[in-house]
Amino acid sequence: MIDPLEPADPFNKPAAGSRYLAVRISITNHSSQTEVIEPAVDFSLVGRLGSTYRVAVLVSQPEDISAGGETLGMLGPDQRIQGILPFEVPVSDEPAALVFRRRNAAVDVPLRSHPPPSRAP
Repeated sequence: MIDPLEPADPFNKPAAGSRYLAVRISITNHSSQTEVIEPAVDFSLVGRLGSTYRVAVLVSQPEDISAGGETLGMLGPDQRIQGILPFEVPVSDEPAALVFRRRNAAVDVPLRSHPPPSRAP
């Protein structure tokens, strides 16, 4: 997880009292047929306060796969996409779980915060 996420484009600004964060994910199609993956629709984030957050739309954010990544959401057998999903979350809330939901099924993946790496002077 990247918390906070610094937007690459100055156009991207979170609302007052909010911040961007991102969850790094990898999606692999283990089936024998092409699957359509829509990360911006299939994923959400649940905060410790119980609120649910949708994927944020950011302009020109490197590694952002919310629109389906380099495959544009069409994953052939054994094909994989990986990158980040950005979210806009109030500074008063902390991420608790990433939720993947499709075809009437859902999986909650608990999240752990890691402090950002320290920068050498």
